Amino acid sequence: MINRKKLVQDKKILRTIDKNIAQHGRYKWLGIVLIFLLVASAGKLYEQHAITTLAFGAVIMLLGAVEFFLVVRFESVYGAGPARWRRWFVMNHWLSGALWAAFSVHIVLFYPLGTNTFLVVVLAVGLCSLANVEWSPYYRANLFFQSVVFLPLIIAVLFTNTINAYAIGGMLLSVYALLLQQAKTLNERHWSTIYDRHDLEIKARDLNQAVNVATEASQVKAEFLTNITHEIRTPMNNVLGMLALLDDTELSPQQQKLQGVAVSSGEALLHLLEDVLDFSRIASGSVVLNKSVFNLRRCMDQVLEMLGPVAHGRGLDLSVIYERDIPLRLKGDKERLVQIVTNLVSKAIRLCKGTEIIVRVRLDRSDTLSGRLSISVMLGGAVLPSDIVESIFEAFCRSGGGDGQTEDTGLGLAISKGLAECMGGNIGFENSKEEGIYFWFTADVNVSTQQAQKDDGAKALRGKTALLVGFPRGVEESLRTELDSWGMTINAVASARSSENIIEILKRGEQEARPYHIVYINSPLRQNYNLELSEGIQASKDIVPPKQVIMTSLAQRGIDLKSTISDVPEIEWLTKPVVRSSINHVLAKLFDYEAKVPIKEVLKKSGGSYEEQDKHVLLVEDNKVNQMVARGMLTKLGYQVTTANNGQEALSILDQKPFDVILMDCLMPEMDGYEATEALRKRENETERTPIIAMTASVVEGEELRCLTSGMDDYLAKPVNIDELGSKLRKWLGEANENEDEEGEVNELPASVARKSA
Repeated sequence: MINRKKLVQDKKILRTIDKNIAQHGRYKWLGIVLIFLLVASAGKLYEQHAITTLAFGAVIMLLGAVEFFLVVRFESVYGAGPARWRRWFVMNHWLSGALWAAFSVHIVLFYPLGTNTFLVVVLAVGLCSLANVEWSPYYRANLFFQSVVFLPLIIAVLFTNTINAYAIGGMLLSVYALLLQQAKTLNERHWSTIYDRHDLEIKARDLNQAVNVATEASQVKAEFLTNITHEIRTPMNNVLGMLALLDDTELSPQQQKLQGVAVSSGEALLHLLEDVLDFSRIASGSVVLNKSVFNLRRCMDQVLEMLGPVAHGRGLDLSVIYERDIPLRLKGDKERLVQIVTNLVSKAIRLCKGTEIIVRVRLDRSDTLSGRLSISVMLGGAVLPSDIVESIFEAFCRSGGGDGQTEDTGLGLAISKGLAECMGGNIGFENSKEEGIYFWFTADVNVSTQQAQKDDGAKALRGKTALLVGFPRGVEESLRTELDSWGMTINAVASARSSENIIEILKRGEQEARPYHIVYINSPLRQNYNLELSEGIQASKDIVPPKQVIMTSLAQRGIDLKSTISDVPEIEWLTKPVVRSSINHVLAKLFDYEAKVPIKEVLKKSGGSYEEQDKHVLLVEDNKVNQMVARGMLTKLGYQVTTANNGQEALSILDQKPFDVILMDCLMPEMDGYEATEALRKRENETERTPIIAMTASVVEGEELRCLTSGMDDYLAKPVNIDELGSKLRKWLGEANENEDEEGEVNELPASVARKSA
């Protein structure tokens, strides 16, 4: 708490008060001079009392000159002695009050209740009112001034000894009392305001210091997280890399199982590490969005394909429904967008008590070049407990599936909320017993092209009729949307009560000259699928058997099928979840047209090795184990490898021979990767530019930008995934194929997201 007595004596505060009083003193003298001249001339005071008038005028000029001097020379005189300046100024103020009191008494006695009396009384009230405002900090000095001005005037009025004089005297006494009360109130209010303002300044200063301390602590924490994650990711890169290489050796079933557990545990640790990093970035407001052009539909399809087996293992169908005319490409932070979708769908899988999860994708255009992306995740049969409804998006809120084994760290939704807000959107959910749980989020994106998804089979499929049998609502709507976009006619049957019932529908279609060209048969997840319907359609003599697509989960496809239909060319198998590329691929085979379907696995093993590449890679890495892991991956990919232990050694090797591509670690002794890259770019001049791909365990925000700014061409975060490494190398070596779109975008999920789904 602030001591008020000390505050009243504060030199800085007193200087501000004194300067304000000095600057506003001119209004007092303006009033005195104006009324004096008016009374002396119009009031004929000078004609009747010339000597007295001149005497009063001379004193007014003298006191005014003294105050003018104190105001003009405020800085120098006040600086030489604040107390002395204040004493002189107060004394001059009192003398001016006494002067006007004497002048007022003279006027009242010689001009009782006349115009001149009225003027001097009005000015007396005005002077005291002005003094109450300007001199409110100095209560005693103001009180003395009020008394000096008013009391002689009141006595002079009463001295005239008339009834009107007594009335006016009483009124003046009342005004005097009110002015004194006002002076006290204004004094208390003035110092209370100064006290509050001073208290606020102290609190603001303390708050600023606390913010600085918190900022410094946050920076220390961020630096600690940066260092510790780098130190953890480096050995994890070695562990996971060695396990990946171990997987290519001859292992017994027991060894394969143990190796798989080790890989899963390592990836789970990385998942936790990345969650902690993301949460720390969001909490500190240091998230940096990396905007790039990406294929939205392809990203969403890959998330569903990645999480589909997990959902199917819980007996849940998973489907995605796109609004018509979704642009082919958007511009935004692809990795963060995929991360949010993955978190929401993963949470839905843990919470869902029904039979399916439906993801809906919509783009609301704000103009031709931008819009708001809306993605929702619907799951039935589940209601959030009331105790976690308000905190579900808070950190460490666990609302797992209830089996005690599938709860996450409790950071996923908190991270998703922060990322959605960083992308200019929002996130939320609806919770009802009737509809279940409905998660949603929005994000602002730019439209890279107005072109919608290409319809490869539109000509071949237009006019064809399809029958959908036994599909849940979401899968049916998703399949119907895709088939309808190719111009097909779709009818659906909720369930197949018997093969005869479906055959009758097909027969009726032929009789009405609108035959069904293809039948999609769903295999329920919670039971072994029954092929009797497919076999019955194929064996029927009453109809021309249409083409068939049997849709199953990945686990169901693994069942040893001993069926007469397994090799029938008119029947195809399609693995759920339903995505456009796989539907198109199957239809292309059945209806004999060419489909441009992205191939997921470009590198195919042949006897445990890859096709030899006539490309030479320079690997710059100071850690020997990292060298061993990276060399093993590159050799497995079929590339020739030369290693360097630091940037200086790499430059020496590059002086001797050229390389097709360089893999550059960033933090190394003697010369780090940034310096080596800058030096190499300066030396290249007009010669052919060698692609440099950063390989670093640092994943702090801005690291990728730092790498690109130094002259590197691309970025890989450790632990490095062999598929991601292969994709990057093919991209920069000019070996991109249909696994990459026209913009050079590799059709893979970010490695960090893929790991989180494991």
